[in-house]
Amino acid sequence: MKTGLIFLSIILLAAFAQSEISFDNVSNQANEFFGLSKEVASAEVITSQELSQLKSVQDIAGNIQGDQVCVSLGEFKNNPDWQQSINGQSITYFGVDPQELDFFVICEVGNKLGSAISFFPNNKIKPEYASNCPQINPANKNLACLVVLNKFVSKENSGDNVSIQLFFLYAFVLLIPFLFMFRAKNINLKVFNFIKVVFLIMIFTVFYFISLAISALNIVMLLFFFFVQINLSIAPLILGIADEETSSTKLVMKIILVLEVIGLIASIILISPLL
Repeated sequence: MKTGLIFLSIILLAAFAQSEISFDNVSNQANEFFGLSKEVASAEVITSQELSQLKSVQDIAGNIQGDQVCVSLGEFKNNPDWQQSINGQSITYFGVDPQELDFFVICEVGNKLGSAISFFPNNKIKPEYASNCPQINPANKNLACLVVLNKFVSKENSGDNVSIQLFFLYAFVLLIPFLFMFRAKNINLKVFNFIKVVFLIMIFTVFYFISLAISALNIVMLLFFFFVQINLSIAPLILGIADEETSSTKLVMKIILVLEVIGLIASIILISPLL
């Protein structure tokens, strides 16, 4: 047992030491990789010079120059809405709707950058994504960064507006059922319904005054809202609180639960493109 713990400790220390080396000395392996988000409009050009000046890039690469950065479309190289330059200096968007972009960035010495790519997930970066990068060559001993487009989502169809509409539709449809539930005989059932109404009002306030301006948070909030509401609907059924209620009250409870489940499924569908 002690031998196993000692062996495990040695492995953890080695891993920590390697991590320290990789961040202290960029020539040992890739310095860091991270996601970079950006917005783009129709006919907009994103240049390597622009990317080199972003704070998130300079945080890991220092005062890097535009000619040391290569930008690639990655798996979207053949997408008709996009075009990349042959020297990795720019990508251009020709689509109609504004897009929210996610990039994957890796920085390393130019003559080691090509081999460093193999250490990262294939769903993020592949060697062929760097085919347009002159910085990757055996003679380049300067730091270079590869910026790869990983994902783009239409801002108009990202789900934010749909999530708000879904919430307000849900609130409108269930207004009468919620009021009806206050006629329940069991005081505990009324308490559960009161909590649901208060939570509904809270989320309504956040949606209306705060979250309208926060991208992607709307869908997460909607997912959380329906998850909590479903649990508050199921609890009285599990605890037997509604056993002595009339058939109409039980029917309304089931209708509310079904609509909440539908709302949860819709929220999952809305958030899936953002994952």
